[in-house]
Amino acid sequence: MPYRSFYTDLAGSTISASAINLRLNKFLKAFTRVLYLMGGVVLLSIILKLLHLPGGFVLFIFSMTAISFLFLLQTGISFVYVFSNAALAFLGAISSLTVGLSCITLVFLFQQWWGTSIMLFLTLPLLVLSLIFLAAFFISGRHRHMSHRKFLYFNILAPFLYLLVLCSAYYLYQGRREPEDTGRREDVQMALATLVV
Repeated sequence: MPYRSFYTDLAGSTISASAINLRLNKFLKAFTRVLYLMGGVVLLSIILKLLHLPGGFVLFIFSMTAISFLFLLQTGISFVYVFSNAALAFLGAISSLTVGLSCITLVFLFQQWWGTSIMLFLTLPLLVLSLIFLAAFFISGRHRHMSHRKFLYFNILAPFLYLLVLCSAYYLYQGRREPEDTGRREDVQMALATLVV
């Protein structure tokens, strides 16, 4: 929302608020494109892991780390809207932080690293709280009369849907992994039995 006043930059020249908003919108569009591009790379890495193709592990760790960083960065970017829409700024910050931590937690789940239970303990309450805030925001009807709907839909709401896709992919991956783990345990038991005999 452009202001009628003018702001003075460090060089002393005056820049209208509409020009600042224009530059900000361009930055947010570029940032969102990078975010969605990295989201596609994450899905590609999961497919490689499911198919047990080489490079899947490295690409998965890299892409999930990168997209987690982007969501954590978006936590700070959300406060750009604090003057025009404080509720949107708060919602964007807590939602971005939640999705970023959730992506990190999914890395722990996929890789079965130590500390997975700690990450779940930290992330799940924040996830529930964020969903409650998001539902309350939509139920209140504030989204109908706001000028930043694209940020709300593409940078706040869509990442939760993307997170749902990642969770579904994890359960699919876990379902394919359990028979392999069972087979490996049986092979180990047979080998031990052979040694004993």
